[in-house]
Amino acid sequence: MPGHLRGLTRLSLSTTTALALLYGSQAAAVPAVPAPPDDPRSAVSITKTNDTGGDPLEPGDEFVYTLTGQCSGLTVDCVDFTVTDTLPEGLDVTTLPQSTSSRDVTYDESTRLLTVTYKQPLQNPAGKTGLRAGQAGSIEIGMRVPADTPLEDGTVITNTTEVKADNADPATAATDVTVTIPRVVKPVATKSWKDGSAVAGSGETSTITLGVRNNSSSSAEVSELSVSDTSAETFENFDFAGASVTAFPKGADTARLQVTTADGRTHTGAAISEPGELPLPRGVDPEDVVGFEVVFTNSKGDPLPYDETGGTVDVELKLRDTKRSDGSPLRPTDKITVNNCATPAVKEKTEGEVEGTDACAPYDILPDILVLQPTKRFYPDTDGDFGQETGEHAVLGENSPVSTEVDVKNASPFPVKSITVTEPSADTTSEFDKLDVDKVRLRFPEGATGAKLTVTYADGSTFE
Repeated sequence: MPGHLRGLTRLSLSTTTALALLYGSQAAAVPAVPAPPDDPRSAVSITKTNDTGGDPLEPGDEFVYTLTGQCSGLTVDCVDFTVTDTLPEGLDVTTLPQSTSSRDVTYDESTRLLTVTYKQPLQNPAGKTGLRAGQAGSIEIGMRVPADTPLEDGTVITNTTEVKADNADPATAATDVTVTIPRVVKPVATKSWKDGSAVAGSGETSTITLGVRNNSSSSAEVSELSVSDTSAETFENFDFAGASVTAFPKGADTARLQVTTADGRTHTGAAISEPGELPLPRGVDPEDVVGFEVVFTNSKGDPLPYDETGGTVDVELKLRDTKRSDGSPLRPTDKITVNNCATPAVKEKTEGEVEGTDACAPYDILPDILVLQPTKRFYPDTDGDFGQETGEHAVLGENSPVSTEVDVKNASPFPVKSITVTEPSADTTSEFDKLDVDKVRLRFPEGATGAKLTVTYADGSTFE
């Protein structure tokens, strides 16, 4: 027993060691005492305000955020004092603070993160940079509500700023702005008419591309968006040949074609729910159409939102051989310019049906009269440079060098695919009985990109 007590006394010299010996792997580790920080602790604070005075902002309004960060320590400076602010989505940034000798400013447009890092030389702790004890730094950020904002009426935008330092706990501050959206109902259309012209009598088919979008404010409740084309001059000279939706406006998933026929009646075709051909109303002949409208809606009845891109519709038209009104031949002697216009419209809960500004595109109907104007001249050309200089003469019997210019101009009111010049003409006396050809130079007419020369020899053989 005494020996046992002496053993226990020896074990108790280290309680931790004794526990480990008695309980083996079940002993708990004693926590290490943390090392003191390298820098003495300080404190930071931040305030954030805006200059709206609490009044709501409307589209197009500008305002300013003011951020004031402070190193609140009495004697200890703030190491790497940094202010960060992720600027709100949906607002335009108009002005940003600039870097100076005492601060670095960076802004990441993709993340909208603004970072301001102060770099004053510090005294406590010495040898580091940041913001000195008791000092404050203030920055201003210019912002704007976009004129075409998709934000909803009454939206409250909260923006939070954070300040931190290596030797201080971070702090945050926030400020709110409220956006009010006056009710604006605005449908917008665009229009183009591919290739721009056709020759009368050609029966040429052309494509009109219509764009339509809802540019109404988010406070408007638009239930229907449409684009129509009822230009009398267009359908006097063209037949409707079909229409296809190539893209739906934002929020819309249903489209229908409504047409007006020559008897003044309106007919509605079946709906489609994805891009594709719009069915003509049953029993309607395309050639009887004298106006059409494409109507977009949401199948669930949801309002159509503000839309930057819009939907598109391709419409095929075919040039008529006769005028629709009296059946007389469509054979103009001068160019006819058809100015075709499309009208955008919406149906809105409060305002009812509202039309937008017409979008127009011209198309020329050209006379089917070909006019080519040829000219030809001979002149002395001693040096063969295709030009007559002073002192150059041609003398009979002296084999004098001469040149011939044959020009042709397309004076038709429409372009031609090719022009062929044959020299000499088959029905005139050939001047080649008097001349030997040495070389030929070609000058392309405007718009031409290629040419082919065919030479016929006295024995009837040809060379290209």
